[in-house]
Amino acid sequence: MSSETSNLQGEHVARVVWAAHILAYLTKGRSHAQVEKVEDDVASDTDSEIETEVAVDDEMDTATAKAVPLSASRESVLRKFLDCICQLLSPSKGWEGVTAASMRESSGRFSVEVARNDGFGSDCGSFDPATLEYCRMLEEYLTSCVSTEETNTPANSMAEFEAASINYTASRVDYWISACQRTYANSHIDTDWHPQAWPGRESAAQTWTSMADLLVCSNSKRMAADIRTLSVQLAFGCVSSPEVHHLLLDALGPKVGSRLWVALKFVARPLTDCQRLREITLWESDLRHAQISLVPSAPKTTLRMEHVIDIVTAWERLGLGIATEPVIELLDPYRELFKQACAESLSLHAEMQLICYHEECRGRRRMLQYFGCSKKSCLLCETFLAAMHDPIETRGRHGVCYPAWGVPCLNSDAIYLVTTELGNDLVNRIRGLFNRIIRPGATANVMQSDFVSDFSKITLEEWRQRQKIVDIARAEQTTKWTKLQLM
Repeated sequence: MSSETSNLQGEHVARVVWAAHILAYLTKGRSHAQVEKVEDDVASDTDSEIETEVAVDDEMDTATAKAVPLSASRESVLRKFLDCICQLLSPSKGWEGVTAASMRESSGRFSVEVARNDGFGSDCGSFDPATLEYCRMLEEYLTSCVSTEETNTPANSMAEFEAASINYTASRVDYWISACQRTYANSHIDTDWHPQAWPGRESAAQTWTSMADLLVCSNSKRMAADIRTLSVQLAFGCVSSPEVHHLLLDALGPKVGSRLWVALKFVARPLTDCQRLREITLWESDLRHAQISLVPSAPKTTLRMEHVIDIVTAWERLGLGIATEPVIELLDPYRELFKQACAESLSLHAEMQLICYHEECRGRRRMLQYFGCSKKSCLLCETFLAAMHDPIETRGRHGVCYPAWGVPCLNSDAIYLVTTELGNDLVNRIRGLFNRIIRPGATANVMQSDFVSDFSKITLEEWRQRQKIVDIARAEQTTKWTKLQLM
């Protein structure tokens, strides 16, 4: 990378950090698409969390767990393989547990490299031994996925990993069991689930009542390991049956039945992913010997002190124009928060950790221009990956701008250009969003109620002084140009 570009990169990294925070403030944590929608419906907490999770972490298959699209192209099958690996290595719902994976080939061997937002706890210099052992079990599980016609099938290894996957993802499983309990408790009061009440669907009713009885009597806050395992097994039995799906829709209504079905799919996901891996490796036998490698955490992004600036100054340095009174009214509530946030060290999302790892470990060929993910990608990761010379796709996007987003800081012209493009994209989004907020015909009262609670006279005075300085500078520049033209 040229020295000129290297000197500029700090500013362009700062531009991304500034713009990401400002855009997040304007969108208020919603996806970019949601900002443009009018929210008329008020959902319950349980409904809201399920719908939010589906938007971020949606299953991309059809109604039942058995729907594995092996009739699709080889690339789509490999993509699903990576997504399953990511989900099995994502232990919790929170930010720390989000994973991303890539597939590369070397000397005829497949290597799946997995990054996680928390770096798999590698900040201290090494990976957790329990996680490494879990990966070894996963590799053995893939090896054990052989046809029933082949001899010496290690059934114990398969069962051991399936149990281990439930235990490893216990936090996520318990969360969704709790969501199932709350959804079901509010909807089944007058429902007769006795199999005889559902002629022709007795088997489906029996499958569901086994799950329902466990939901009623179990405590998701203090879940015993055997109850958790049984819950996942029963949920898997439910989501493997189209008849159970139809039963829930008919008995509870489309709205509640669909929400409960989605929550059941998340409870069953460890076994669903294991089933998909078995079917995929039978289809693509080379994947049985894939090596699972963990990616260590990448260095965090920390801005230089000269880039830890006031939000109004950042607005102007982003090229969004002079901070007029409406702009200052809009930004003023976030001044202190913005400066504090810009002074913090920002961790890289898993997708960006993979980018850093690939840049530092060149040589092996990436098989797919695709990153598997345990969730849909955020707005910043999606935009960054799409701006690359060879764009990289993910399982989907949810469009939310997370401001605490570390920028890959690499000595690479390609990464510098992508970072610049990302900054420009965010600035354009801010400009468009601001224009919609400060739309022609909007009254001052609307702006005051939406964005300002304590706009001060000091801020107005700051704006007037700033505008005066700009007017003087423009006058001086005009004088200079006039003199040059006369020479």
